[in-house]
Amino acid sequence: METDERNHTAHIKLFAISSIILFVIVAAIILAGNIQKAQAGDRRLLIWNITTQAIMEHPITGTGIGGFPATYAKEQSAYFGTDIASSKEKQTAICPRYAYNEYLQIGLELGITGLLLFIFWLAFSLYYGIKHRQIGASGGILALGIFALYSYPLQLPTYWVLLLFLTVICVTNPRHDKQRIQRSIPYISAIAAVLTCILFYGQKDIYYTYKEWKTLQKLYHNQAYEQAASRYAGLFVRLYHRPDFLYEGAECFCKTGQHDIAIKWLDRALKLSANPKLYYAIAENEEAIKQYRKAESHLLEVSRILPEHGYTYFLLAKLYADPSFSHPDKFHEAAKRFLAFLPSTQNNITKEMKEEILQIIRNRDFGK
Repeated sequence: METDERNHTAHIKLFAISSIILFVIVAAIILAGNIQKAQAGDRRLLIWNITTQAIMEHPITGTGIGGFPATYAKEQSAYFGTDIASSKEKQTAICPRYAYNEYLQIGLELGITGLLLFIFWLAFSLYYGIKHRQIGASGGILALGIFALYSYPLQLPTYWVLLLFLTVICVTNPRHDKQRIQRSIPYISAIAAVLTCILFYGQKDIYYTYKEWKTLQKLYHNQAYEQAASRYAGLFVRLYHRPDFLYEGAECFCKTGQHDIAIKWLDRALKLSANPKLYYAIAENEEAIKQYRKAESHLLEVSRILPEHGYTYFLLAKLYADPSFSHPDKFHEAAKRFLAFLPSTQNNITKEMKEEILQIIRNRDFGK
């Protein structure tokens, strides 16, 4: 009996050590693969670097769930304002929704304390999975832990359900008395049934909300803005957490001349996302109500977050060419930056933008 126990302990230690070594090897292989994919690898490294810096700004409390995109954009803007950032980093920069590393994203949104609790959860599950010889479930958690290093699986509810399922398997000891387990099943089933009913009741209207939104999207894409605007407003309370919904609604309000409402919706969206189109849209609405300074401020913010994004300088040039906000020197600087970013092979849209800027330059009355 004692020999069997020793063998069991030895197997557990061997499995644990092997799992750690496998984890490190696989992680190194995937990291090397990402680095070899030139631009994609550089982009991931930049995202991880800036996310790490952002964690240091909010080490204890974090930014809160969903706070990654806006915080990241702010940190990237500050980073590109230093001498440390390289031109290659500026060229590959984007405004990501996720950190492509769940550990870093959890560390930013929930703080280092939240990150440690998550790591403890994984370690706890693996420990008991190995102890109870739940090899399959332990391997599943290990695979999910590796996957989370280079992607964003936990941003999808399905993977949280999978993680909970695997954790329950790991902590279950199959050697426990079967009769005791059978006696527990009715109580566990009753609790599960109650929780399911509560969740179902809380989510019962979600289907109809998204169905209504899908109907509104058809109106939006058909440019029936007047008809769609009021119906978008009716869904605001239920979908104010969706940046794409807020952008579509703001676009409807903009097209119907309700610029103040559009700006409020876009302000809300910018707290959830750093997509450049949100900055462009809010600048358009501010320019429409002659808030030129605010429009300039938002466009300049994009230029700091994404310094190599040529379209920003096109919009800045047009803003500075507006007779009500005429700045010839700023216009020529923005126009020069925009023309410098034009690709050698241009599509029709790019050609039209280029011709528009050149036409303004050729206009002898500009700046007088």
